[in-house]
Amino acid sequence: MKGKHIRKEKKSIVWILITLFVLIGVIFGCFHFKSDDQENLSQYKTIVGTIKNVGDETLLIETNDHQKYLISIAGAIDSNKGLIKGNRIYIYYEGTLDIKNKDIQSIKVKSYKVLE
Repeated sequence: MKGKHIRKEKKSIVWILITLFVLIGVIFGCFHFKSDDQENLSQYKTIVGTIKNVGDETLLIETNDHQKYLISIAGAIDSNKGLIKGNRIYIYYEGTLDIKNKDIQSIKVKSYKVLE
């Protein structure tokens, strides 16, 4: 009778250890495999506007207050898919937009979202 009791205790300890290791693995996986693409975009400045023209590596954006900016998207955007004239766009960027500058703005685009 005593042998069955010891076996039940061993089984429950084994199940507790298995559950503990699985839980540790899940927690480790959540932190380890977090994508680097999921960076916090709140640290960047934003601009919302309407796409007026799409070039190979540039966008002409007009904001709600009718300011136009020529923005380089080289390296920031993999393809021009979704970047259609007339669509609204939300851009996260680093740097400073210059209203007087009619040439390409010296900002670094970090991310964007097309608002269709």
